[in-house]
Amino acid sequence: MTSDGEQIENPRWYRAEQKCLRVLQCRLARRTRFARNWYQAVQALQSQHQHIANRRKDFLNNLANDLTVRYDRIAVEDLRIANIVHSIYDSV
Repeated sequence: MTSDGEQIENPRWYRAEQKCLRVLQCRLARRTRFARNWYQAVQALQSQHQHIANRRKDFLNNLANDLTVRYDRIAVEDLRIANIVHSIYDSV
């Protein structure tokens, strides 16, 4: 969330690609372990996971680039939710 109140939604790449991962995982489970086709299925599954990771990384890089172009200074705040909850209940 920016100081202007703009909230950037999480695109949830993993959820979008979950159906393809499920198919590849089932395909891997049906193969004989350490056979040639098993290695090919492992390669396909690894490739899909890499594809999801690359999409996440690309989104974050594009977002960071967009924010640095629009604003002069960027600060990241690491909130400790447990401390906030304790301070709310302590004040009551």
